[in-house]
Amino acid sequence: FYDTHGEYPGIARAVAAEYKVPLIDMHRASETVIKNYGAEDSKKLFLILKAGAHPNYPNGLDDNTHFSPSGAEEMARLAVAGI
Repeated sequence: FYDTHGEYPGIARAVAAEYKVPLIDMHRASETVIKNYGAEDSKKLFLILKAGAHPNYPNGLDDNTHFSPSGAEEMARLAVAGI
């Protein structure tokens, strides 16, 4: 898990606590999922494609930010669980 969000998740948690409003902490929840998958298997959650694997990305894609369809489903499950 490589955190690129800096101080922002902590600020969101602090604001939610201060105003006593619910917060679905997707940052912590997704971190847990990604760590549980492990370094190699977590690649399945992201848009990491070999050349020729998808017609929209003939040269492949190495995107560790945006989720693959299965990664998006995992994140949607976390959001639903939080609700």
